[in-house]
Amino acid sequence: PKSTIFHGRHFPMSSLSWAWSCGAWYVVDYAKTGRSSCKEFRCRKAISAGELRIGIEAPEDDHRGSQLGWYHPSCLWKTFSFQKNANKKIESTADIQNFHHLKAEDKELIQSLLDGKASRIEAAARGSQDAKIAAKIVTKIEGNTMTLTGPTFQFKEDLKKLGAKFNGQTKAWVITKKDNDSFEKVLNFLAGKDGDNDSKPSGP
Repeated sequence: PKSTIFHGRHFPMSSLSWAWSCGAWYVVDYAKTGRSSCKEFRCRKAISAGELRIGIEAPEDDHRGSQLGWYHPSCLWKTFSFQKNANKKIESTADIQNFHHLKAEDKELIQSLLDGKASRIEAAARGSQDAKIAAKIVTKIEGNTMTLTGPTFQFKEDLKKLGAKFNGQTKAWVITKKDNDSFEKVLNFLAGKDGDNDSKPSGP
């Protein structure tokens, strides 16, 4: 199996065991851009600029940089129970560098995760963040074609499922009625509603 070398020792490529054995630590901050994505394999979604994230860092050497990836807080907690390649469990806020710099509500969220009570709190926070970003997406409908522009990056997988295709020249997502029976599902999604709910375009 493929391996990586860290300080002269071989470790499996798919595992961060090498990092934990070499003194890795957790660090929390707010994403500076929207370019990072969650490392949890079932998520892989973009982490929006300003969104809370927890990363793993390790001593830097010739083979790797110090930053080993970022996670949504609740996604990181899922990795603690993996049967293989589990991350080191966070036992207290003292295990997270920069925790004291967080906003009060985000300290409460992480403490709730530690207490096993955070799923609903974080879901609400994430939903609120997504809604603010989705509200900035501009939709335009002309005949059988809808175009979407603006901060769409973190929704790209969802847009693909709704039949959207990205136009590299115009930097817009394009949906036609042959790809999606109507635009209702798209409008409902952007409004944060279930696909069965009624939704009407708010603009001209």
